[in-house]
Amino acid sequence: KQWYQRRVRGDFSEIKSGEFTEISTGAQFFPLWSQHWVRVFVPQSLLSAYNNVHLAWDVDGAESLVCDSNGCPIQGLSCKRREIKLPDECGDLYIQVSCTGLFGAGKNGMINPPDESKRY
Repeated sequence: KQWYQRRVRGDFSEIKSGEFTEISTGAQFFPLWSQHWVRVFVPQSLLSAYNNVHLAWDVDGAESLVCDSNGCPIQGLSCKRREIKLPDECGDLYIQVSCTGLFGAGKNGMINPPDESKRY
């Protein structure tokens, strides 16, 4: 299951203890420049059953950061890298989604004014 929470700022203990709302594939993140946190539960039985378990993550080009349950970064994800090999023991993962692209959020190009209607 994936869970969603919108947070602009806060330390990791606040984010982790916050209330999450269930989401599914196809959920959109907005507005532009906001930050969101997604909690992903990875069953240990899944990790034990297979040698290599990967998480595929694509949020329409938004930058994301995968953290472990202590808030330590594991891997950054973007339009250039959309997959991560999961550690052998990971429990909950937390993914920070920043509503901006790899090179900003310019409409039809990075040096244009931002596209305020963009959704990720």
